[in-house]
Amino acid sequence: MRSIPPLLRHCAALLAAWVTLTASGQALASPKIADDLLRFAATTPDLGEPLTWAKKLNGEVHVKALIIATSHDTSLAALRADVVARGGSVLYNYLSARALSVMVPASALSPLAARADVVGISPNRATQRHASLLQAATGVSPWLPQANVRSALDGTGVGIAILDSGIDFRHANMQRADGSSRVKQSIDIVSMSRLTSGGGWVKRVDNSVAATALMQVWSSPLGALLSKPVGPQPDPYGHGTHVASVA
Repeated sequence: MRSIPPLLRHCAALLAAWVTLTASGQALASPKIADDLLRFAATTPDLGEPLTWAKKLNGEVHVKALIIATSHDTSLAALRADVVARGGSVLYNYLSARALSVMVPASALSPLAARADVVGISPNRATQRHASLLQAATGVSPWLPQANVRSALDGTGVGIAILDSGIDFRHANMQRADGSSRVKQSIDIVSMSRLTSGGGWVKRVDNSVAATALMQVWSSPLGALLSKPVGPQPDPYGHGTHVASVA
């Protein structure tokens, strides 16, 4: 008997990995679900190891996830309604991309992934800071000597929006010659989402409309005053300031 070619064996292994049985025996479709989320949902998690994106509500495991979608409807109304109908909540609708931030029961992942308008689902993982020479090399830390080095270009008349880890408005590259900040506005989208979602663990609510309305307020002239850049760590990771400096 001829042996199975390695490529076919590999494809068969991938195909087997695409279908994992939950504890109840229900097949969980996996091509659209991130591997770590799939493994988590396919077991009976005891949540012994803290996860920022998983929690038990009334004895049932729920997860915070990002759903990437494809649709001509920028509001993703049908998908949002399905999330709520399955016992989840919509935390935010990213209008710049077809994507939702949601909190859903783990049991809802499979039917949501089966939707034709869903491209992928991944955990809404928290970022982690790692030791790096980035801040020292780029001068993004105001307490380092490099922070006193000013670029020869001042970007007069140019407005740039940066969606990243934040922006350190105290940095020399973010200041005008008179010492005033060139940063017009800084909005913490994560904190804004928490204001409208009860920490993100309230079931069967759609916060996307309220969050969008709040974003519009914060983006108004009044909002520019309300969201004036403040705080001891406006960019604790440094990446956003690095990107903004390059821009």
